[in-house]
Amino acid sequence: MGSGRKLAACTTGDGLGGYGVDGGGIWGLNGVMIKPERIVAIGDEMAIAWSDGSESYLAMEKLRAYSPSAENVGERDLLGRQIGGHQGPREFPGVTVSGWRVIGGYAVQFDFSDGHNTGLYGFEYLKKLESV
Repeated sequence: MGSGRKLAACTTGDGLGGYGVDGGGIWGLNGVMIKPERIVAIGDEMAIAWSDGSESYLAMEKLRAYSPSAENVGERDLLGRQIGGHQGPREFPGVTVSGWRVIGGYAVQFDFSDGHNTGLYGFEYLKKLESV
């Protein structure tokens, strides 16, 4: 997934465009912080160019299915009991990303066509989703 494509050459005419990111990120093996430098919607995928030169291509339906929101994964009460959430990712056929924003230099928040927008996708979490 993503082989042969170069994010730097991509343009969009959908009004979403790319998004430059300052601050935050995850640490690479060389001790340099890795962060998204550009985020672009391409077809049914979100393309992310990382500061270490790597690129991620994540299907929008997959992003929705793996949303780290309390609605999807639940949350713990003061006693550590699980409240809410679903058992494993669900399927969201046809759901697209309608917008996104970087939060605090450490995460991306996506707006989905089904109205969902409460998951904060940490940069490290986004990198890990490539292999799921």
